[in-house]
Amino acid sequence: RSQWASVLSNESTPLFRTYSASFDIRTNRGFDDRDAFGIGLYFLGDKAGDLGYGSNNFGLSLAYTRSFDRDKKHWVSIGFQGAMTQRRIDFSKAQLGVQWNGQEWDPTLPGFENFINDDFLFYDVSLGLLYYWIPGDRTDLYAGFSAFHINQPQESFQDDGTVTVPI
Repeated sequence: RSQWASVLSNESTPLFRTYSASFDIRTNRGFDDRDAFGIGLYFLGDKAGDLGYGSNNFGLSLAYTRSFDRDKKHWVSIGFQGAMTQRRIDFSKAQLGVQWNGQEWDPTLPGFENFINDDFLFYDVSLGLLYYWIPGDRTDLYAGFSAFHINQPQESFQDDGTVTVPI
């Protein structure tokens, strides 16, 4: 996806680009005929703006589903997702307000910003639980819970531990 392409058609103005790919499959067998496994992979990346802010996210998902009755009407599924995310930015292209000399932007003036990381990785963990019931031929009822970013990874370019991804 190339967002705002009609507005930002001049390549001197960086576009906002997002790209993704995913694959998942459910096995037809588990330990017996009342359960199954699922596995999935995904990749999501984007790049935006003058500083080339970018993010790449790669994840692996695993799920186990089991029926708890002989008629296969009551099911429970548990899922896990582990992901690795890379964030990057090009601070050399930053034009900070303190670098304005009154008439123009002056890159020789100090920016007074202390950016330590311009490229870093973090790991992310998510879990989910789902119950579903099939009471009739045309009715399914679902109830579930999921929590993303359980490990609350740090995502700061300043490497100070103050910016974390909330659960």
